[in-house]
Amino acid sequence: MQSQRLEFDGKLFDAPIPAWIYAINEMLKQREAGKLKLPLSSHNYLFRIVSAYKAPADVVETPPGADNKQMAPISQMEVGVSALQAMKRGG
Repeated sequence: MQSQRLEFDGKLFDAPIPAWIYAINEMLKQREAGKLKLPLSSHNYLFRIVSAYKAPADVVETPPGADNKQMAPISQMEVGVSALQAMKRGG
């Protein structure tokens, strides 16, 4: 997760924090709907969701080393961190 990359099926995918949040939320939805058989035998189901993730068009990624004052006020990382913090608090 820290590298924001995922190697799956012999391919390298971008895997930003929001992709992991999206994937975990999708798995929880599937579990609640009774469509996910637990326990999973591997991480492949999660990896498939992460590798298929497409960032919303209105979210702007901040390039490394960029001056954040000139960029959009909320980056994908900030959205992801906020979502993780909310999940940790139970909300």
